[in-house]
Amino acid sequence: MEHIILNTHPIWSSVRQIIFNRPEKRNALTLVMWQQLLETLRKCHADPQVRVVILRGIDDSAFCSGADIAEFPLLRSDQKQATQHKEITDLVTRTLTTLRPITLAAISGVCYGGGLQLATACDIRIGTESARFAITPVKLGFVYGPYETTLLMRIIGETKAKELLYTGKAITALEAHRMGFISDISSASDTLDQLVNQTVYALLQAAPKAQQTTKRLFQQLADSHKSDQTYANLEELARSAMEGLEYKEGIQAFLEKRRPTYTEGEPPM
Repeated sequence: MEHIILNTHPIWSSVRQIIFNRPEKRNALTLVMWQQLLETLRKCHADPQVRVVILRGIDDSAFCSGADIAEFPLLRSDQKQATQHKEITDLVTRTLTTLRPITLAAISGVCYGGGLQLATACDIRIGTESARFAITPVKLGFVYGPYETTLLMRIIGETKAKELLYTGKAITALEAHRMGFISDISSASDTLDQLVNQTVYALLQAAPKAQQTTKRLFQQLADSHKSDQTYANLEELARSAMEGLEYKEGIQAFLEKRRPTYTEGEPPM
């Protein structure tokens, strides 16, 4: 089965759809899928005819439930492996954030973890009333990275970002809309298609060059305060969590479908 599908929108030849197609796992992304997604994004970026890229799930059950946790004991068992894995996921996120076409996340069902990370990296996010959003690393004993945290904080503000990151709780589409994470809500999946088409139509009516210049302006304003050394230090701090007992317990508990038991005695990072 092809898990990352790229197709041309049935109405507009300048619009591409990237579809997550692993419904039996709520579109959880394996490492291979992350790599395929990166190649797909680069293909869209390189095609001068493409103006809009839509990310969506194959059905109503999920946009994307994040990285496939079942792979973690094998592919993220220590800090070195975790670093290699995160380099791929970070590269996908940064590529999506800086993609030349305008990006639109059409969200139905669960949008958790790495799925929310991808949605955060899109220019525009819309969803159905049944959509649910969560950032779950703290429940699994590891830490959301500085780049992803910055993107989230820029969209919903520091207070709400802290609430979501500290608790890992899920929120409804209405709550996400109130926070400003999604710009519009549709009542169901069929009306989501209508809302997507309305949004895309509006985007395609704009002057392409002015649109692209505006997008570059947003990117440069977002990066204007960034220190590469500071980000490197923060990345190292986040990755150090992979060496802790909490990470091992969090992943094991997830795989065993039980509530993790975290102790107060583990030394701080």
